[in-house]
Amino acid sequence: MPCSGCGGKSHTPGATHGHILGCGATQFSEVPRYSPFSMPEQEEVLFDAVNRALKSPAKPGTKGFASALAEALAKELGDRCKEP
Repeated sequence: MPCSGCGGKSHTPGATHGHILGCGATQFSEVPRYSPFSMPEQEEVLFDAVNRALKSPAKPGTKGFASALAEALAKELGDRCKEP
């Protein structure tokens, strides 16, 4: 089954060659991993996380903003990964 994020199969990456949100294996000896999100969904997660981080008091380009973005991304992913 190809990765829903980039279309890569097993140890061969798809069109993105980086799996935006960490899907897919990059080394031959790794166990294949697949993202539960399609490429458009991954882009939406990142877009929403950036917008959430921009609402923080941290200024873009600072370590504080990097932390705010990491927290926003974790929140976005957590919200979308809840089981029904």
